[in-house]
Parts: sequence; C-alpha cells; structure tokens
Amino acid sequence: NERNTRRKNSSHADSKGCIMLDAAIVLLTGLTLWTAWKRGPNAAVGFAAATSLLGPVWLSREIFGQPIDIRLAVVGAALVMYCVHRRSVFRARPIALDYAMMALVGVHLLSDWTISGFSFGVIVRAYGEWGLMYLAGRVTVQSLEDARDVLPFVVVSASALAALAMIESVAGINLFETLVGARPVDGTPRDAMRWGLKRAFGPTRHPIYLGTLLLLLLPWLVYAASRARRKAGPGWWVLTPVLGVAGILASGSRAPIVAVPVLFYVAALLRLPQWRKPLIGVGCVAVLLTALMPSLVLEGLHQWSGEKRGATVKVDGNDREFTATLNRIRILEIYRPAMNRAGLLGFGTEATTGFPLNVPVGPQHIGTLKKIRFIDNAFVLILLRFGWLGLAAFTTVGVLVVVNQAKMAVAPRAQGRLFAATLAGATAALMLILMTVWLPKDFCVLFLWTAGATAGRYSRFEQKFQPSLVKAQRDDPPMRAAA
Repeated sequence: NERNTRRKNSSHADSKGCIMLDAAIVLLTGLTLWTAWKRGPNAAVGFAAATSLLGPVWLSREIFGQPIDIRLAVVGAALVMYCVHRRSVFRARPIALDYAMMALVGVHLLSDWTISGFSFGVIVRAYGEWGLMYLAGRVTVQSLEDARDVLPFVVVSASALAALAMIESVAGINLFETLVGARPVDGTPRDAMRWGLKRAFGPTRHPIYLGTLLLLLLPWLVYAASRARRKAGPGWWVLTPVLGVAGILASGSRAPIVAVPVLFYVAALLRLPQWRKPLIGVGCVAVLLTALMPSLVLEGLHQWSGEKRGATVKVDGNDREFTATLNRIRILEIYRPAMNRAGLLGFGTEATTGFPLNVPVGPQHIGTLKKIRFIDNAFVLILLRFGWLGLAAFTTVGVLVVVNQAKMAVAPRAQGRLFAATLAGATAALMLILMTVWLPKDFCVLFLWTAGATAGRYSRFEQKFQPSLVKAQRDDPPMRAAA
C-alpha cells in the first residue's frame, strides 16, 4: 500500500524515467532468462529478486489500476519462467509460516471486498503486495545449497547499494536520480543532512527505507564473509559486512543504525550458548532502563539527531511538544479512537490510502492531523487497514520467520547456522523498526522474500533434522559453530 500520507499513485516516471524503466525491465528479464539457462530456475528467480533491488522505486507503470515497478515486473516475469521451466521443483508441503501468509492475503481480500465490494483489482493488489515476493523467496531458497547459488547476486547488489549510499552521503550525488530523474519528496527533503553528511536514500524514497533495506541484506553479507574466510568465496567478501554497516550509517537513520546491534545481539544469543545468560541479563537491564526512564531515552534521541525543539501540536485539547521523534508517540494518542473502532477487518485499503485517512478520529484532532501527516508505525497502519485479524496475521508472519530461523540456528549438525542466526536477528530488529516507520514496498519486498526463503528452507530442515533433534542436542558439544 502506497504511503498513507500521499495521494494514491501520485508520482510516476516522466518520459526519461519511463524509457529507463522499460529498458531496465527488458534488460533484467533477459538476464534472468540467461541465468535460468546457465544456472537453473531457482538461481534465476534469486537473480531477479536481488538485482531488481537496484531499481529506483519511484519509477512505475499502472496495470489494472496498480503501480508496477521494476521489482514486481522482473520478479513476476521470473516466476512465470519458473512455472514453465523443465527443471523447476517446488516442495509444496506447507508449514505454519505459509498458512500465516495465506491468512494475511485472505484478510486483505476479505477486508477490501467487505468494505469496497468485489473487484478483480483487489486480487491483483493483494497478490502483488504480499504473495508475489513471498512466493519468489519460497521457490528460490528450498535448501542451503539454493541460498549459496544466489549468494553472489545478493552480495553484488547489497555491496553496490552500500557503496553508492556512501558516495551519496559524502559527495552528495545520487546516481539513481542522475540516471532516471529526481525522486518525489517523501517527507524528508532529498538534500536532508544529519551529522554533517547528506542522508543517503539510494533507489528508495526515504533514507530510513534504504537503511532498513541494507539491514535486511546484512545477514547475506555476514554469510558471504564467513564463506570467504573458509576459502569458499572470493576474498573481497570478507569486507562486505563492514561495507553494509557503512551503508546503513550513510542513511543517517537512527532506527536501522540502532537495529544493527540488535541483529548481532540476537545472533549471539543463538550461536554463543556459553554467553547466553550474561547476554539475557544485559538485554533485560536495557529494556528495564528504557521502560523506567523513557524521558531520558527520548532526550538522548533528540540530541543524537540534533532535532529542533519548540514546536507543539494539540492532543485532546492540550499543547504537546512535537518533533520527528515524538511523532511516533503522538500517533498512538491521536489515532487511538480509530484503533479502538477498527474491528476485525479494519477500514480497508481505500480508507487508509492518501491523506487524510478516512478513519474516525476525535474532532479535536482534525487540526493536528495537518501537522502529523505520517503514520510512522506499521502495526498501527495495518490495524487501521486490516483490523485485528490483519494485525495478528502480519505479526505472526514476522514472529514465525524469527522462530524458524532460530530453530535452524541452534540445531546441531545443521549447516548454515550463523546465516540463520543473523537472519533471525535481522527480522527481530525489523519488527522493532516497524514501530517507527510504516511498511513501504521499498524494503517490504525484501522482507517478504526473506519470509518465503525462510519457509522454503525450514520446510526441508523440518523433515531432515527435527525427528532426531532432541537426541542430537544431548550428544552435541555446546560450542561447535558451523558457518
């Protein structure tokens, strides 16, 4: 769903952008077919998903009333190729994560049909928004060997994104805008600065989107580095995690930057059992201090980003301080009446697209909404859009990704345990980030692809390792790490 504060389909490519969009789709589709011929259908879908992340998100065309960008077009073509390729294999045994995603798509359809009436466009929208990238991940990674096949594509794309982010931050040049035209301003000006450097946004529409995208790619870079150290990959892969973290820093976005330690904290919990108790203690202390001293945390965030103070908005008739940081709290206060009335199915996509949202808020908040134009909380927006059923389905998807990857990370004799641990950490960190930002397609496509890849690999892992897991845990030494 396009950002709730912008008119639906308000920005499309100009003539130069349209030419570049069509050329990129043709080129990447052709390379996807070549990859299928040379390396097989799984690698081809992975190639399409990884390389299309380099496509500027603000370029799109409408099909059946829905905006289709480079990612959806190229990955959609790759899935069609997969369906007809003679070597395609799909292990269709569904697991809980598959059912959770089916439930999310089902709630989307039920909510929009109930509120706006039946239309074919709703099916296209639900499949394009949730199902397509999840299915792409499901067929791409059905084993660790599949992940290794697509690893070079992901590493190259992630490294390019991080390097271009660093160049943009230091030199102030966005190569994507130079090639296809300026992005539409989405809240943050394109020349926004923080800590004396330009905030990089790369091919996305906002710096926080780029930072979150790179965060979700970081586990692949860590896995690439681990393989390089064991001489199973190019030597330069050793440096890619550092490059990925530098790209996140170049975005100047606090949430993804704070999420990096969270990622490695969760990975350490899973892969360092001898340190687990101290780590749990540190985590509990951090959570307790944050809960007991929220004003101190907020003041630290304000000083860290150098936000201007003094602005106020009215909440329930009272003047309350307003900053970009406090916006996340004001959202909960202002939209509470609508959240309480969302019901099981919410208010639907049409009511929560564009600005202002067509949801019931207190009349005392109408003026305030002219200042607070963003619902920077994915859980609040999903609740308003799809109700409690939609929120439960979406949260279940995220939780199951973390749980399934965690199980693969701690399973004795399983390969790729470090990879699984970092993927669990990245997804857990993402769920925290979503309390500060909505879920745009800029990085949502990668989250869904990761969820599908998790389901694909875990389905096979469950068959291979779960029956003997309890006995193996008794026999396995506590610290036998495998990359």
